[in-house]
Amino acid sequence: MLNGARSLRKRRGEGRSGSSTGRRVPLSDGANGDSNAAMHSAVPFARRFTNDDLRALGIGRATLRRWLETGAVRRVAHGVYESSTRVPDPLLDKIQVRLAVERGAVLVPTLAAASRYGLWTPRRIPTQLLSADGRRVVPSEFTHAVDGRAVQTLEWTAVQLARWQPMHGALVSLDSALRLGASRAALTDVAVRMRGWPGSRLLRRAIDHADARSESALESWSRGLLIVHGLPMPELQFEVVLDGMRSRCDFAYPQQRVILEADGEEKLGGTLEERKRADYLWHRRQGRLQKAGYIVVRWGWKEVDPDHAAWAQGIRSVLSRR
Repeated sequence: MLNGARSLRKRRGEGRSGSSTGRRVPLSDGANGDSNAAMHSAVPFARRFTNDDLRALGIGRATLRRWLETGAVRRVAHGVYESSTRVPDPLLDKIQVRLAVERGAVLVPTLAAASRYGLWTPRRIPTQLLSADGRRVVPSEFTHAVDGRAVQTLEWTAVQLARWQPMHGALVSLDSALRLGASRAALTDVAVRMRGWPGSRLLRRAIDHADARSESALESWSRGLLIVHGLPMPELQFEVVLDGMRSRCDFAYPQQRVILEADGEEKLGGTLEERKRADYLWHRRQGRLQKAGYIVVRWGWKEVDPDHAAWAQGIRSVLSRR
C-alpha cells in the first residue's frame, strides 16, 4: 500500500510533502498541445489552467479578476493561472474538478464519478482520497456500467466523499445524493460495508442527519455546523405568508420568530446584474420579514469557512434573546 501511494505521487509529479516537483512549463496562449499536457500533469487536480480553458467553460474576465484580487488564483505566465489552496472558492473548486475529468487526469474514481453524477463536492478535496486507502477496490454490487466502463454508484460515491469529512462537510455530499435520488437505506448499506475503514465512524450519524430538502452546498454545510456547535435544529424550507404571498426561507425557528438564510453562489447568480437583482429582491423580502416580527440572520461562505465559531455564537445569542 505504501509503494502504491509512492508510485501515485511519482505519476502526479509530487514529492513527499505533496508539493509539485515537476518542471514548470510557462506557456503563452499559443502553446502547443504537448506542452499544455506537460504543464497540467505537474499540478494536481487541474490547479493550473489557461484563458482558453476559462473561455470554454464560460468563465468571464470579471470572475477571473475577482479570483486574482482575492488571491484564489495567481498568474504564473501570460494567459496561464494557478489556483491557491489557501483561499477557497466553491466555483473554482468545481471548475478544477471538471477540467481534471476532461483531461483524463483524475486518478481517483470517486471524483470522476462525483462530477458525472453532479454531486456537490467538498470545498477542499480530501487528501486521503489520493492515498491507496482512499482508492480501495469498490465491491461489484456498488458499481454499474456506463458507456462500457464500470462506475461506482451514486451512493458509494457520496459516502466515500463523506467519510473523510467532518459533519458539515459530510452533509454536503450526502444531502446532494438524496436530492439526486439516492435512498437513505442505500447510503446506510454503503456505510455498513465501510465499517472499520478510516473515517467511517461518523458516517451513520451523518446519514441520519442528511436531508434532501437542502437546496445548496452552503445550506448543507451550515446545517452541519449547527449540529457541530450543539445548536437546536431549525425547520428547513420554512414558508412564511407575507402580504398574502408565500415566501420560503432556508431555516427557521418559528417559536422564536428567527429566520436563517444561507446565501451561496447558486442563489446570487454569476453576472454582476444577476447579483444586484438577487440582492435587491432579498433586501426587499428581508424588510417584509422584519415588519412581520422576524429577526433575520444572513450569511455567505466567508462567514462559515474556515472559521465558524463567531457565526455559531451569533446565532446562539440571537436565539437566547427570543
